[in-house]
Amino acid sequence: YELKRLLNSEITSLHASAEYQKIYNKWMVNENSSNVRKIIRNVMYASIAIGAFVLIYIIINNQIKSLLKRQVAEKTQKLNEINNELESRIRQIESESYLRSIIIESSHKAMLLLDKNKTITMANSSASLLANVQTISLRENIIDISPFKELLKDKIENLFQKEYKITNEI
Repeated sequence: YELKRLLNSEITSLHASAEYQKIYNKWMVNENSSNVRKIIRNVMYASIAIGAFVLIYIIINNQIKSLLKRQVAEKTQKLNEINNELESRIRQIESESYLRSIIIESSHKAMLLLDKNKTITMANSSASLLANVQTISLRENIIDISPFKELLKDKIENLFQKEYKITNEI
């Protein structure tokens, strides 16, 4: 009880000397102060604006991310389809090449396989015997090998003027 009376008397003396108002103004926010209100209001508006920008950024970022994921999935699917098709073509070409080499190698007649540039891509042993060489060098032009040059001198250009298609029909 004595402590309460002592505190009350000190507070009363502070009020009387205007010291209380100085302490209050120093440590307590004056709600009537327009500067404090402006600062609080500006901080609030800035926080709202920053929050809105962050929200817009997150929304746009998520939209772009999902769009990119869809595009990557579509491209991956297309690449997988193309890859499967290429693998199928490779198997078909390997099979045809193997069959072609068996046919050419097993023939007793001289056989040469040429590309569009008249370059030898395959030859059998009978063709080597005809050319009077041990082996025919592949990737060599047919007109650079003397027996074939002599045999084909007038006909070589006519052979490559038309485009021939090989079919499986007999």
